[in-house]
Amino acid sequence: CHWCHVMEKESFEDQEVATLLNEIFIAIKVDREERPDLDGIYMSVCQAMTG
Repeated sequence: CHWCHVMEKESFEDQEVATLLNEIFIAIKVDREERPDLDGIYMSVCQAMTG
């Protein structure tokens, strides 16, 4: 999607942001249209953890 590409360019390619993300998170990228099964799992977990 458009916003995925914007985030990839503006965030993931910025070395400072990438370093911070790599220090604190295990970053994954899921194509929601290609893998709706994984999207459902991760969305359920996210909603359970954040309310």
